[in-house]
Amino acid sequence: MTLRNFVSNTHWMHMVLSDGACKLGPTLQPLSETANRSLSSVHLMAVSINGTYLAVATPSSQIDIYNTHIMKHECSVPRYSCPPSALSIHPTTENLVIAYADQQLMEFNINQRQYTEWGRRVLKNGLHRDWLERDTPILGIRFNPSRPEDILMHDNYMFCVLDKSLPLPDDKTPLFNQITLKHLSERAQKSQAHAFKITKKFQPLMFMDLLSDGDLVLVERPISDIVANLPPPMKQKKFGT
Repeated sequence: MTLRNFVSNTHWMHMVLSDGACKLGPTLQPLSETANRSLSSVHLMAVSINGTYLAVATPSSQIDIYNTHIMKHECSVPRYSCPPSALSIHPTTENLVIAYADQQLMEFNINQRQYTEWGRRVLKNGLHRDWLERDTPILGIRFNPSRPEDILMHDNYMFCVLDKSLPLPDDKTPLFNQITLKHLSERAQKSQAHAFKITKKFQPLMFMDLLSDGDLVLVERPISDIVANLPPPMKQKKFGT
């Protein structure tokens, strides 16, 4: 019997297993104190690549991590002031990366039950002003197995590769500096490079993932296709009764 998927309703996480047929498996219930703090339904989930850890998040910013092998609550992420918009577990480090609605990024070490060194550095120094002032939340987070330091993220209007091995830019450094770097010498590029590499070439972005061979898949849907399915008043930007 192999683990296939997870589904949820308020306060419950049901493991759906498959051996040729769908079956309702064991049920995980949050700790009583967790349930008392949060009455929100689960809206985000992430599973580690080996199926050991399940991270679940609610709009009230409660993020709990469960060990599916022993069917018990493992730990909780320190509660943040904004709801998470995306989360994912790294396939090798098993660190949980979280993006919040205010554009903040966090990295949590599940095994050590604390923020990683990189995550603490982000909390201490903050992120670039232009990153925080974006008006669209991160919708998806993935990782590149061949480059474990990279975090791949997207919202509707940009795709970003965040290289944790490079320094975080301060507000005096241009966040979108890829074009400028192309015209510099190799030495100057290395001295001015920072963690964020961003492109707005693909939009609106609906989905992003990596295939097993390392190819990146980005799914766009043209605005014209979205508008075509809207009622006539919305197409004309006219509202009324």
